[in-house]
Amino acid sequence: MIVVEVEEMKMKETNQYIKGLVKRYVYGAASVNEIAELGDWLKADHGNKALFEKLKSDIEKQAEMDVNDEWERFANKFELNNKASFKSRRLLGFASVAASIAIVMVVTMQIFSAANNKYSSMLSTNEPEGDNTVLNLADGQQFTLNEQHATVEADKDGEQFIVEKNQIVKTKGETAAQSQLNQIQVPYGKTAKLILADGTKVWLNAGSQLVFPNHFNNKDHRDVMLLGEGFFEVTHSESQPFRVLTDKLTYTVLGTSFNIRSYDHSPIHSAVLVDGSLKVDENALFNKESVILKPGEKCSFANNEGQIIIQQVNTSIYTSWKNGFLTLEKNNLRTLIYQIEHYYNCDITISNELLEMHIQLSGKLMLDTDAERVCKALCDLSGMGYRIENNQVSFYKQE
Repeated sequence: MIVVEVEEMKMKETNQYIKGLVKRYVYGAASVNEIAELGDWLKADHGNKALFEKLKSDIEKQAEMDVNDEWERFANKFELNNKASFKSRRLLGFASVAASIAIVMVVTMQIFSAANNKYSSMLSTNEPEGDNTVLNLADGQQFTLNEQHATVEADKDGEQFIVEKNQIVKTKGETAAQSQLNQIQVPYGKTAKLILADGTKVWLNAGSQLVFPNHFNNKDHRDVMLLGEGFFEVTHSESQPFRVLTDKLTYTVLGTSFNIRSYDHSPIHSAVLVDGSLKVDENALFNKESVILKPGEKCSFANNEGQIIIQQVNTSIYTSWKNGFLTLEKNNLRTLIYQIEHYYNCDITISNELLEMHIQLSGKLMLDTDAERVCKALCDLSGMGYRIENNQVSFYKQE
């Protein structure tokens, strides 16, 4: 009896949580991860789709009622339901605008989220299984790429992709004509290069995902969505701005080279511009920030501050990973260890003795397939020692 009651409580909590996700989705407040989680829930059970549609419909009706209720309260407060005097007629005009704004807010929030939602729903809350890059096509085909630095190239009409060893993959049915969305997932310890239908080149760093259409024909914008880190060399098109959608920011360009870092677990999202110009917009309805970067500039956005900060940087430090190495310029040990820890998805500890030494490193550190080789190279460079046990790396001061 107690077990049944506990299960019922868990089910109620789950249903309430899903309802909250759907509500945030409808109002355009859902994050990339929340939309991806909602997508996973929809795929988990066929009946969840019907429940989703019902919840979505109920929430939209409630939103409309809320607007009407707000209008009624406003009208009653200013006695607008009685015969309108000259003064109240003036207020009526103002109140009508207020009501219109409230309605527009609801509609705008839905439109604002719609562009992101179709891309976000393709993202997975789960990391790629195994140690290989995975290409998921809109027609249901899935391909596993074994290379350390995999390459995928789409043709201009979206009819086929060229993957490793020059293997040609053709899309099925009407997928090419309809410009459906595809996804590529890169595991930790590997990178990938993707050439989009317009010729734009994208390098994806370890632990990253990109959602992209098989072509950009008949589109006002060229949109892709990034979760993780990517370097972009965008093919110029005056009539089709290129947009990179992320959880917190949207990046818009005509043709340029830049790096974006937007991992879901990171409190800071950033972009570095190599050449051209880059417009950065916060994904918000009100008081949103918007900046335009110049070459050599880096913008950072902290989740808890809601402010975009710009600074001059050496761009090679932030982009060299796409060439298989890290550029070190008086890097402190803690920062470098964080980069290695993230790339290989392993836990690293540093002894207090090493931290007190304030070690700074300059040069190049190759990103090898084997994390242990990287650790050994780092120790050769700095004079440290290390040990590895159960995916846990410990650095210590050598006697």
